[in-house]
Amino acid sequence: EGPTRRVPRTLDCDLKRGLVGTCVPGDAVTLYGIIRYMPTAGALSNKGEGKQAASRALFVLYLEVKAVVNNRRALASASADRGGADFTPLQLEFIREIHQEPERFPLLVASFCKHIYGQNLVKAALLLALLGGVPLRAPGAERRLRRRGDVHVLLLGDPGLGKSELLRALARLSPRGIYVSGNSSSVAGLTASVVRDPSGEFALEAGALILADQGVCCIDEFDKMGTDQQALLEAMEQQTVSIAKAGIVCTLPAQTTVVTAANPSKGSWDLSLTLVQNLKGIMSEALLSRFDVIYLMRDESDAANDAALSRHIVRQRMHGGAGAHADADMPRASGIGDWANTRAAEQRP
Repeated sequence: EGPTRRVPRTLDCDLKRGLVGTCVPGDAVTLYGIIRYMPTAGALSNKGEGKQAASRALFVLYLEVKAVVNNRRALASASADRGGADFTPLQLEFIREIHQEPERFPLLVASFCKHIYGQNLVKAALLLALLGGVPLRAPGAERRLRRRGDVHVLLLGDPGLGKSELLRALARLSPRGIYVSGNSSSVAGLTASVVRDPSGEFALEAGALILADQGVCCIDEFDKMGTDQQALLEAMEQQTVSIAKAGIVCTLPAQTTVVTAANPSKGSWDLSLTLVQNLKGIMSEALLSRFDVIYLMRDESDAANDAALSRHIVRQRMHGGAGAHADADMPRASGIGDWANTRAAEQRP
């Protein structure tokens, strides 16, 4: 992963002996080694000067790896030894303040994607999917997965309700969050692809589901993927991705929470049709059964709700967003954390 808005850079790494096989595609690792250089093919040739004279001064840099630290395994073992992660004093003080709140979950819902008006139930479902559950494994040495702990969420409904913004906010909030768009994704981009390296050998390149292992994979425009959706069947239930390409046969971990957003086949939701009929030609029943939470978002015609939405948008745009905190000192409504996004705030004289 490269910096934001930067082109990712690659560097060849040379692993020998026991370091081979210490990581798989999708792992975040830290490599320690020595930078070496190797002359190009033109410098190694014994031909005359000719056109290859200029290439004699070109060298290729590579990293001679001496140690490999798998960040995911290191964090897991460190958390098991210390019983938790390290926090700064400011973060600990903030955690203590949240702990004193009588209702903590509404506070999290009110703090998530505040520029989207309402949709508290959808935000709560996305936060629960981010936190995840506890996987259930069979006893024994193999400890095969019997019940996954990740919660898959599907957002359905009319366009223009902020589904894309919710997915982007969730991907930014997750430490290993990946956001992809369905109309520009393929099976190889979601799972894994086989590429040929400069040496001529085949290698695996991890896709979005493998890169989001132990994290969240947000797929927008899910209805534009077509038959490529079938690549998610194994990853969503078995939490693995099996590859059999170019003589490479392996199984990669994909313990990923999949959150998708899709529009119905007719563009807007038709209440006279069933769920399967609204999704006809968009999603199969086998893939639909993989989702644990399916939420329907509809754009209902309500004068009071539209007026509250308009005032919320104006308040967000006033004075560079400062107007959004104008009612921050007002008390919260019972059971609702974001008091400014309720109708009670709009009825205040």
